This record gives sequence, C-alpha cells and structure tokens, in this order.
Amino acid sequence: MAAHLSYVSSKNQLKWHGSKEDLLHFLSSMLQVEANMIQLKDNGTCSVFKVEGITVNVYTKAKTLLI
Repeated sequence: MAAHLSYVSSKNQLKWHGSKEDLLHFLSSMLQVEANMIQLKDNGTCSVFKVEGITVNVYTKAKTLLI
C-alpha cells in the first residue's frame, strides 16, 4: 500500500498514486482508527479526509497530497 505514496524532492511534494479507497485504508492503518471514523468529502477537484484533528487533502489531477 505504501507504494502508492511518493515524495518529489525537487517540488517538496507528496504524491498519492492510488485510489481514494486506498488512501482511506492507508490512513486508517497508519492512524490506527477505523475507516468509518474518517470523514471524506469530494468536490471533484479535491478529496478531503478528516480524522482526530488531522486534515488530508488530495488534489485529483496533480495527485498532490497535503497534510
């Protein structure tokens, strides 16, 4: 699963190459919470995952991950 996550040092960016569902399961595993505890909103351009004071944005076209 971690193979979906990469870092581009020249741009100082995290990239997510998997699906939204993959990211949901990755976050659930890393944060040790149930997937249903993570709120997900998607406006087509950006997906926003929120849990326990942490917000993760994924921009669909650029596959850029912001925490």
